[in-house]
Amino acid sequence: MRIATREPERPNGVALSPNQLTLYVTDSARQQVWAFEIAGDGSLAKGRVVAELKSDQPGAADGLKTDEAGNLYVAGPGGIWIYTAAGKRLGTIGVPETPSNCAWGRGFSGLYITARTSVYYVPSKVPGTRTF
Repeated sequence: MRIATREPERPNGVALSPNQLTLYVTDSARQQVWAFEIAGDGSLAKGRVVAELKSDQPGAADGLKTDEAGNLYVAGPGGIWIYTAAGKRLGTIGVPETPSNCAWGRGFSGLYITARTSVYYVPSKVPGTRTF
């Protein structure tokens, strides 16, 4: 076992890009999403912040997933924040409770969202990433 990076202050959620060449990591302390290139030997390179979840609402950057178009779905304050791979914010899926994580289901055509006391489901327009 080896340390891959210490760049995020409080790393939390992780997800892979659809082509599995980029690793995304949430930093709950800084409310950020980092992207790292994955080298052939599995090491990480060129770490950069691709998204910031700045909000006055309770919650922190937490679990995340990607879809087949490369978009990021990040559990954060007030809901699931959606970004392009380049970090452009597309919107937020509002959740009545602070979300903690999400997972693709129903044939990768919808998103299950865990929150404080409930699990929610929302259909998606773009299929979720199938990473193994």
